[in-house]
Order: sequence, then structure tokens, then C-alpha cells
Amino acid sequence: MGKITRYFHLGLTLVSWLIFAVGLGYLLTQWKTIPDEIGVHFDQNGKFDISDSKIFAFYPCTTNFILLVVLETACFVCKKIKSDLKISAESENKIKAVLLIFVDISKIIISSFFTYWIFCVVLQNDLNTNVAGVCLGIIAVLFLLFITYLLHIKMKAKKN
Repeated sequence: MGKITRYFHLGLTLVSWLIFAVGLGYLLTQWKTIPDEIGVHFDQNGKFDISDSKIFAFYPCTTNFILLVVLETACFVCKKIKSDLKISAESENKIKAVLLIFVDISKIIISSFFTYWIFCVVLQNDLNTNVAGVCLGIIAVLFLLFITYLLHIKMKAKKN
């Protein structure tokens, strides 16, 4: 993988973890102001439908952390694994680079969504369901672009 891809990957990874840290930091700094019982779950309209102990305000942080670790593991595996595609090493590196960037952008979107969720829980504001839809839509579009790129590389290899 090229130097630019590695730096871009590192930058996007740092941004996703920074967004996570902002959400966790905000939750910790506001902990004393959070009431003992808070809305912790949203219905399909983004309104709180379940109230529970304020310890459940850590749920979005925990979920965000677990997803980031899983996606970091996916990045590590992506860098190390060799595909069985009958393509050149350069093409394989391009595919890995695109996959890494796809996962990195997904990490940023996921971190942003869960940080938004943290702010909603701490402030006890309704969740804007459009935000979730936009996040999922962006990930879906990125995934489709990645699949299209893979098919393009494979068809190009068949021509050669």
C-alpha cells in the first residue's frame, strides 16, 4: 500500500477515535448533572420510550467502542490477508486500499452516530431518526461503490 493511503488511513482512524473520545468525555463531564433516571431507548420516531438508571447512558459509548475495535480488527486483517483473485499485486493493493478507506469512513460515521446518541441521552433530547438513516445510507453507498470497484478490477483482469 502506498504512503498516501497509509497516512489517509491513519488520519481517518484518529478522527474516528477522537469522535469517540469527545462523546465519552462529554458524558463523563456531565455525569453529575444527569438525573438518576433517564430515557435510554428510542422508538421508531426518535422519542424516548424506555427509562432506566443513568448508568445506561454508557450504552452508546460501549457499543461504539466495541464496533470500533471490531472495525480496527477488520482493517488489520485486510492489510495482512492475501486474496486468491487472479490479479496483479498492484490491483490487489488498490482493492485493499479502497477497502481500508471504506472501513475507515464507516468508523467515522458510526462514531459520529453514537456520539450524537450520547449527546441525546445526556441532554434528554429526542433522536432525529433522519441522522440514522443518513448514516446507514452513506455506508450503503460506500459499500456499493466498493463492490463496483471490485467488479471493475476483476473484469479488467479478465481482459488482460
